[in-house]
Amino acid sequence: MRLRSMAVAVVLMATPVVPAVADIGNLEPYQLMRTLQMVQDRIASGDHAAMPMQRKLMALIDDRFSKGTREPVSGERNLDAFLIYAMSGGNAETVSAIMPQLAGHETRQKIALGTLHYLRGQTRSAAKILMDVNPMHIESDVGAYLALVRGSLINDSDVKDLVRNLNYARLLAPGTLVEESALRRLLALYGRARDAERFVRTSEIYARRFLRSPFAGQFADAFVSGIVAMDARIGENEIREITETIPDKYRKALYMRLARLATLEGKTKLLARTLDVLRGPDTGQDDKPATMDERSRLYAAIASIGDGDSEALKQELLKIDPARLPKEDRAILSATLALHEAIVDPSAAKPRQIAAKPVKTKGKAAKSRKPAKGKRPMRTVYPDGRNLSAAPEAQPEPTPDPTAEEQPVQMAPEPKEILEEDDDLQDFMADIRGRLNDAEDTGSETK
Repeated sequence: MRLRSMAVAVVLMATPVVPAVADIGNLEPYQLMRTLQMVQDRIASGDHAAMPMQRKLMALIDDRFSKGTREPVSGERNLDAFLIYAMSGGNAETVSAIMPQLAGHETRQKIALGTLHYLRGQTRSAAKILMDVNPMHIESDVGAYLALVRGSLINDSDVKDLVRNLNYARLLAPGTLVEESALRRLLALYGRARDAERFVRTSEIYARRFLRSPFAGQFADAFVSGIVAMDARIGENEIREITETIPDKYRKALYMRLARLATLEGKTKLLARTLDVLRGPDTGQDDKPATMDERSRLYAAIASIGDGDSEALKQELLKIDPARLPKEDRAILSATLALHEAIVDPSAAKPRQIAAKPVKTKGKAAKSRKPAKGKRPMRTVYPDGRNLSAAPEAQPEPTPDPTAEEQPVQMAPEPKEILEEDDDLQDFMADIRGRLNDAEDTGSETK
């Protein structure tokens, strides 16, 4: 595996990645798997065009192993290729059909059985089957894939074992898609464990080596979630060290994700620091607001709630053009304006849409929705009569190119649906309601 990862560039320049269709029938399964591994290495290095190639090769390999039910799979290399195919997300039916041919190969049988359980979603039983198979004792490429699978299994009693296996995968397959996947999973584990030191170190490694991977969107989600969850323990200098090697357009998209989540979670200090980065360096002139896009202005206005004149806040929100916001941020703007009206000027509130979460019913769907008890009805129109829901379709903020293949930008539902179904937005509304109430109470006391 190590030799393969170092020689990939030379091999790819010297020969075509995918053999001619006429030659496919003459290739052994292990030869097809080697081709697939080289394609996966290209994907890890940022070659998005290789993604369809990977899918095509997996289909070809599945077809070849399916034929193995009639023509036995023989030879050590082909048997190992079968295991790698299975652990790369192979067809469970094909894996099940080939397994009887592993008779007499105890370790391979155990790996194949555990992998079959894994492919069928039976992760706990897969963990029990594979727990005694040490990836470091397997000399072929199978060890790296086995370590990655073991590091992905449910094992609530020993998170350290998951981490250990993911690090084995990195050690056995440096620079490959196996390592890229291991780093993403390690980042999520460290984030859930609130291990700030290892979270930062893993983020730095991924940002330097695999940011152009088509799966970088998953890294971005885990990174932003971890920063927000551990903002008291991860300083701005550490965030800058992670992001300083990232190209400008990727960095801006990452900070915009961070600003949005900080807004929803009510992390005002983190939001303020993030907005400072998005504004750019201070030029000594009072021109920063003019340089901010609509999303940044929205987040900045929300960050200022409770710090100043509520009427000024309202006017700042009204200056934001909803047509230039993505749908999910239009819902935030709508909710903030509606809460401002309901608290600061209750007589002005004329509800059009309801913010209650939908009541789940069995059988026939409910004919109408009613506000949840204790919830204040919400509007999704501007006080001056502009209908936020009718705003022209907005273009979402450009996202890092690496996220386009695996993590396309998901267009959010209409504001009404968001207000009803988005738990994060419900929490955000509760936070904004409290901050607006506090601001009003403070203002009344000073009059």
